[in-house]
Formats: sequence, C-alpha cells, structure tokens
Amino acid sequence: MKAIRLLSFALLACFLLSSSACKNSKDSISKNKTEPSEELAFLTKASPELRSLILDLDKTNSWDQPSEDLIAKYGISSTKGAHYIGGIAKTTEEASEEKMKEKGVIIGTKAGNIWTVSIPLNSLKAVLEMSDITYLESKKVNLKTN
Repeated sequence: MKAIRLLSFALLACFLLSSSACKNSKDSISKNKTEPSEELAFLTKASPELRSLILDLDKTNSWDQPSEDLIAKYGISSTKGAHYIGGIAKTTEEASEEKMKEKGVIIGTKAGNIWTVSIPLNSLKAVLEMSDITYLESKKVNLKTN
C-alpha cells in the first residue's frame, strides 16, 4: 500500500512538472504568434511522449494494430482485443466520467481533477479533443539504450 501511494505521488509530481513546462511552452508559442493548425490543435493537450506516439501511429497508419516495436516503445497494453495507452489526465472540474467511458476510456484512480486512465488507441485523438481534458500525460516507459 505504501509503495502504491509513493508511486502515485511520484507520478503526480511528474505530471505537474510536465504540465507546468507545457504551459511555459504554450506561452512561448503564443508570444511568437505561431498557432498550430486547427487540425493539430488537440496536440497541445498531449505530453511530448504522447505526441510522439500519435505521430508514430499516424506515420505507420497502425492505430488498430500497432507494431511490436511501438507496443514495446510506448508500453501499449492489450485488453479484450483492443490496444490501450495508460496515463494521467488533468480534467476540468465538470469532467464527465460517462463521456469518457463512451470513448472506451477505463478510469482508475481519481484525485480531484487528476485521473489515471487507459485510453484505446483508436479513441486517443477523440479523447484529446474533448473539452473535459486539459492535459494528458502517457505513462513513462523505461527504454533500453544500446
């Protein structure tokens, strides 16, 4: 139980630090008058790792069946034939659990507006486009270095 609490606090701290860095990055972008295209606006709510995953899935067109390399690289899990990415979501105060579940999201722990989630890959973009989500951080994966 102690280990779970410690892990939860560590994840929350990483999430908050990443969220703060992302806000500073957004401020810098808006000062430069550089706006993302409307088509890619949802990416501003995604952590750098999640953006990388989305770009890799787009590049390989493997949203429904990611390669073994992508599964290993991003820690993608498979449940009941669907592929999921786990992470932490920062939500609005009015966020609807029902709306999230309609998109296939599995909701774990909720601590105020910070929720642990597992999101089906084929719903990832739709979840990021939801007004209920303000930021989404994917779980960290330890990568091997050669």
